[in-house]
Amino acid sequence: MVTALDCNAPLDFSQAILGFIGDIVPTTGRCFYRVDDRMQVFDHHLFNLAQEWLTAYQDHYCEFDPLHPSRCADKEAKIAILNDSMTSDRHTRNYMTSFLMPQETPYQLEVYLRHDRRIVAGLSLVRGVDMGPFSLTERALLERMVPFAEFCLDRILGHPAPSVPDEIGLTEREREIVQLVCAGLSNKEICRRLGIELPTVKTHLSRIFGKAGVQTRTALVHRLYRGN
Repeated sequence: MVTALDCNAPLDFSQAILGFIGDIVPTTGRCFYRVDDRMQVFDHHLFNLAQEWLTAYQDHYCEFDPLHPSRCADKEAKIAILNDSMTSDRHTRNYMTSFLMPQETPYQLEVYLRHDRRIVAGLSLVRGVDMGPFSLTERALLERMVPFAEFCLDRILGHPAPSVPDEIGLTEREREIVQLVCAGLSNKEICRRLGIELPTVKTHLSRIFGKAGVQTRTALVHRLYRGN
């Protein structure tokens, strides 16, 4: 069963956690996101990162990200740090040299927030060369913060986000919009949340409706999340 979230609750939490993290550990930029039960990432909130950063990540580089939640789902770690030992993998090298380094943020740390041992949200923290890599002390501070953040997130969301069936064939951006629709956000609220124009949202929704074989938002929720 799908229950609509208070559309401001995840936004308020993301702003609070992004600010809190910044008080603990200095970063060049940071991003909060949610994760559905198929380990698809959606509902991104950025701090000191350009929308172009997120667009490039979603359109191409997410599939190469070694710290993506889908690649850490079976691990118990609360924190993961991108380091030189991972560069033996060519996909990771491509991610670092083509995505992180051109944006002058070669250092990345990921925080995973769980519900019943499943990752339901996370934070990406990135740093420039001037700040240097994340230290073991900073990692320990963030690990101590995770249980409290998980407790707060559970109280706000109430349950993990449902997933979008793979057979629908939605893009990463379309999946994100579907999740926001099912959370009860209007088209204008989706515009503000994602930093895109209203006609763009409407175009995405038209394509989503076509792929799902529906004509309304209500039918979309029923089709995707109730299996009919």
